[in-house]
Amino acid sequence: MIATMLAREYPPVTVGGLGTHVQELARGMSALGIEVHVFALGVGSAINHRDGKVSVQYVALSEGTNGAPYKVGLEVASSLNQRAAAAVEEYFTQISKRPSVVHIHDWYPFEAADRLRSVYEIPVLTTIHTLNSALYQFAMPKDAIELERRCCHGSDRVIAVSQSVAEDIKRIYSVPGDGIDVVWNGFDIARFLAEAEGPENFHAMHNCWLKEGERRIVFAGRLDSHKGVLPLLHSAKQVIAKAGNVRYIIAGPVRDGQYLDQLRNLVAEDPMLSEKVTFVGMLDRGQLANVYKCSTLAVVPSLYEPFGYAAIEPMSIGLPVVATHVGGLGEIIVHDRTGILVPTTTSRIESARELDPTKLAEAQLGLLNDPAKAMRLGKEAQRDVMSRFGVHQMVEKTLASYMAAVNYHSSAAARR
Repeated sequence: MIATMLAREYPPVTVGGLGTHVQELARGMSALGIEVHVFALGVGSAINHRDGKVSVQYVALSEGTNGAPYKVGLEVASSLNQRAAAAVEEYFTQISKRPSVVHIHDWYPFEAADRLRSVYEIPVLTTIHTLNSALYQFAMPKDAIELERRCCHGSDRVIAVSQSVAEDIKRIYSVPGDGIDVVWNGFDIARFLAEAEGPENFHAMHNCWLKEGERRIVFAGRLDSHKGVLPLLHSAKQVIAKAGNVRYIIAGPVRDGQYLDQLRNLVAEDPMLSEKVTFVGMLDRGQLANVYKCSTLAVVPSLYEPFGYAAIEPMSIGLPVVATHVGGLGEIIVHDRTGILVPTTTSRIESARELDPTKLAEAQLGLLNDPAKAMRLGKEAQRDVMSRFGVHQMVEKTLASYMAAVNYHSSAAARR
């Protein structure tokens, strides 16, 4: 089998939950002898390369386009799809091969995938990482909603990264449940743990911005409003006031500059926060693994979270996690056994999720004040992640979806 994946990101060019998933899946499939070719959106000086056995090709943004792949408008996205489809066709012509399946990640590359399906007469699978109509609700353009709907209905098989996402797809777009597979994200846990052991990374973290004696609370994720960083900082005031010597490490790339300014202004205007909150920017996975290793607690305060690598990665190291009870996080964490889940509420005005900073602070303080419980939760979480979220489980279930898509596509072709 020759699998072709189309995605907006692939490390090291852009790293987020989607990029992490694509890389882990591609590596895992190639380890089983499946030939994998990834086509990702290239920004900056992206260079085609091989990631182990995985071939990685980049489709560059047009000159003058905003370099952030998440700010590409629909008109530019259409042009990108045309160029992506052409790039795939040219690439396979050059290597004298044909793909067996096209696997896209979220709906953006569907136009290209649909073209490739016609050219090669192969099935299209879509993994929905984030259902944008659920995340952005009324703020999502109608054209984008229609494209997402077409992708969900037009794919030969849809993979949802959590049961929560699957339910959203069925509820919002009326996609039949028998065409959707739930495949939780996974990762190479042994590799991640090995990265946490790197002595150079470990000492670099300590010497830069981790002060000895402090209990560290870490947030890792994109600095977007739906990631809940603002209520986290408001909760931090209460935690710092009561717990004393703690430091908040905020790690992650910026998608919304205005939101980052709002966060930085909040910290700068509060003497307590300005001394105890450190923004460290985007970290590679080795650095992040080391931060987790020398931290006391991880917090995932998302208002919308389809899955949550930000939860399972620290859990794999044995770090206790406090998270909101939304989306995939409620499927990852068993409250009071493998972590702490904090409830959210729904705004009456905009139907948006809201998080009470006091409840979030209480959850953090509960573990800071009870080290034995924190250790117990961390150990149980580590065992649970090892058993449920390894790369092998993800790859096996994805391959089962591939076979279902091939069968569906073949039977549909026979009916035509």
